[in-house]
Amino acid sequence: TQQLEESGFPLEERIALREELIGYLGQALCGEKESVKNDNVKNWSMKLSMRAIHFDVPLSQCLRAIAAYRTALWDTLTEELHKNNFSAITMLDVSKIIDPLLDKACSIISNVYENHTNELMAIAYSALEELSVPVVPIADGIGVIPLVGAIDTRRASLIMEVALHEGARLDLEHVILDVSR
Repeated sequence: TQQLEESGFPLEERIALREELIGYLGQALCGEKESVKNDNVKNWSMKLSMRAIHFDVPLSQCLRAIAAYRTALWDTLTEELHKNNFSAITMLDVSKIIDPLLDKACSIISNVYENHTNELMAIAYSALEELSVPVVPIADGIGVIPLVGAIDTRRASLIMEVALHEGARLDLEHVILDVSR
């Protein structure tokens, strides 16, 4: 899609990743061991996720790409199975191999994105917390910490930590906690 094209994710790399996945699916159809199939798909999914995150490709775009791979793959397999007069049970057997692997890829990609988002949220929350406890020097050896908003256990701990750290850094003898409105 346009969004993927504009992301900067190189087309050659995307094509190579598609080829790699199709190769793994082909190996799975040829009887590759279960553990090898799972490891290959897991490693591929993690690699794709990290590259997509690097280029700011949204999760929804990655999942749509997998859905498109699935559709294209099934269209091709259906055509081949009809051409070669394979039975319906063969289609079902192929489906039992391919679909779980693609589902696993989607699950892993989603997990990698979720972990990345959680890491970013933790960093943002930490930065917000630090900004919510400013130490303002007002005179030689005296600083004020204006406290606004609710103070839960986590924030109280942060206030104590920041007061001690910043008090030492700024060489403060007294820190005033301002709780006025």
